Amino acid sequence: MANEKKDNPTGAHAELGVSSFRHSSGYIHDEFQRELVGLRGRRKYREMRDSDPTIGAMLFAITSIVRTASWDFDAAEGDTEGKYSEWLEDTLTNMPGMTWDDVISDALNMIPFGFAIQEIVTMPKKDGTIGLRKLAPRRQDTVVRFDLDSHGELLGVWQTAPNGAAGDIYIPAFKLVHYRMDYNSGNPEGRSLIRNAYKPYHFINTISVQEAIGVERDLSGLPVIKAPSGYLQVAANRAAMERIARDLKFNDQGGLVLPSDVYLDSEGRKTNVPQFEIQLVSSESSGGRIDTDRIIQRHVRQMAATILAQFITLGDGKGSYALSENQTDLFLKAIESILECITQTLERQLIPLLWTINSFPEDMMPCVRPGKIAPEDLQVFGDFIQKVSGAGIPLNDRATEEFIRDKAGFPPPPEEDDLLREVSDPPDDDPEDTPADDPKPEDVEAAKGFMAALKKLVGKK
Repeated sequence: MANEKKDNPTGAHAELGVSSFRHSSGYIHDEFQRELVGLRGRRKYREMRDSDPTIGAMLFAITSIVRTASWDFDAAEGDTEGKYSEWLEDTLTNMPGMTWDDVISDALNMIPFGFAIQEIVTMPKKDGTIGLRKLAPRRQDTVVRFDLDSHGELLGVWQTAPNGAAGDIYIPAFKLVHYRMDYNSGNPEGRSLIRNAYKPYHFINTISVQEAIGVERDLSGLPVIKAPSGYLQVAANRAAMERIARDLKFNDQGGLVLPSDVYLDSEGRKTNVPQFEIQLVSSESSGGRIDTDRIIQRHVRQMAATILAQFITLGDGKGSYALSENQTDLFLKAIESILECITQTLERQLIPLLWTINSFPEDMMPCVRPGKIAPEDLQVFGDFIQKVSGAGIPLNDRATEEFIRDKAGFPPPPEEDDLLREVSDPPDDDPEDTPADDPKPEDVEAAKGFMAALKKLVGKK
């Protein structure tokens, strides 16, 4: 039976289930909106990114803020001299083929497309190790399909050269840095951050086109041509009249020349009715018109809300400064999560590869840490520290002091040994000079007393 429970012949550590996203032969079919499937969807996302002003503003804001972030390379606990962290920092920030800023900017393409891939291109360094020449970007609309195993794990990608070169190019996964905006059940395409903006984007485009047509009709009028029924019974004549009605527009060269013959009455006399007549019919009243601007603005707000960027719509007179500040803080927190996504990808895919090909000790692998984007509200933080201190909770230990200084953007506290050394070392012009490595006992006691007073003062604050 299909649902019969069977023993696992491959051992307890084997993976039994399959991926939960739909795919076949490397093509992903996990999107229910047909316009957003595969290459067609990536072209649509590119259209949204490049043509819509709201989406363009949101993406520009994210990119600009991320590019201002600082990056730290923290040494491993065993790397006391910082040798390996300095090597990694030099390797990533001094690539001859591209800058570190270029790498981050290209990785941010995962925001509109859902994923971004970079090919790892290595080169020998002057110190004999293997470094990076560049992390070459590979555009999303050139990725034809993915090479997946039976469990949906990425083995590589097939890429079609945009210049029309024959054949697809296969790039194995170990040569790639594969960023994903959303894990999305293991789907290698991830999930675009502007996916939920597609519906309002579609409505905005449709309404904008209809609005432009309505404005044009109001300015030039709707052409209505009247002609004798006998004349219109001739197919060529009717086609000519339809062509005139279709092409007649109000512009600096528009015009129409018609004969002035009029109809004759029953007695053969001329009347005042011309045989041909053209009218431009316009709306007589605007009272029943729909306020398209209000509808479009509603969809714009919905679009901005999809990536927590509602603050860009506050210029229409709605909302307060406090609301804008709260929304901005939330937006900056979201950007910090994007930076964390990039960091985790580099630490999981790129740095281990560099360590393997250079045979570096695994316990010497450093960490990449992006700087903070969202500013700390020092007034709120200061009030919190004051309340905690007033409640009798001690804050004078070194770890807490380092945390408080880091939050406030202050430099780290000096080492206690440095303070002792500063107190115990007499000035150079002191006639009773004592060697630094042999301080006077009374100076050491004075230094200890100073440190005790300092800790007591910090504890009171």
